[in-house]
This record gives sequence, structure tokens and C-alpha cells, in this order.
Amino acid sequence: MKQDRRITATKEWKDWESSVKERDGRVCVICGSNYRLAAHHILPKRDYPEKTYDTDNGISLCHKHHSEVQFKEYEYLNKFQSIIKAELKLRELGEPCDGNTEPSQIYLEGVTTRGEIKSSTSAGQPPKGKKI
Repeated sequence: MKQDRRITATKEWKDWESSVKERDGRVCVICGSNYRLAAHHILPKRDYPEKTYDTDNGISLCHKHHSEVQFKEYEYLNKFQSIIKAELKLRELGEPCDGNTEPSQIYLEGVTTRGEIKSSTSAGQPPKGKKI
């Protein structure tokens, strides 16, 4: 599904995208690549439009991992939220997030050494009407 170009062309979108990538050191949080980097919504904007421009609801992924995760957001929800919390904690402690993906890797037990994501068997859609 192609993104609505009217949304992605806005200054607000570009600022959100830039903030997410900057926070993550301008690398994929899974493999450390900067090839075709995308800012991906942790909670999908189709279900949570109010979080579209929330930087804490974004994560940087390379093209390969963005393709693997897209439309499977709920399977990776806990992992991605843990990564964001770890990065924010590092920043709070005064340690810059400069592209070193080591802290994030602690929370990615479903990722192989080649950076390939394994699907989680326990994750699924959130219950209807339940806020995340």
C-alpha cells in the first residue's frame, strides 16, 4: 500500500521522520545499516492516527527490515517499544545514541545474527477497543 503523498510531503511528516532517524543514530535499529533508511510507525497510523507524528511511535529501519515488518506491526510492538525505552534511557544518562546498536540488540531476541527477523508466535492483534 502506497503512502498518501499528501501526508508524506508535509513539513510535519518530514520533521517527524527526521527526528526518528536522528534519535536512532540514522541507522536501522535491527542491523545497523543506513541503506534506504525509513522511519516506521511502531503503532500503525491506520489504527492510531493520533500517533502519526509522535516521535516515540517511530523507529528507524533499513529497506529490508521495513519490508519485513510492514503490516506486521503488532508482532514487533513490544520489541520496538523496548528499543525506544532503552534509547531514551541512554539519552537520559547522557550517553548519546550514535548508531551503536548494541543496547537495542539486547531487546531483539527474535533477530538472527544476520539481522533477519523471526516472527513472534505469541504476538498478535491487540484486543478491540484496548488502548496500547
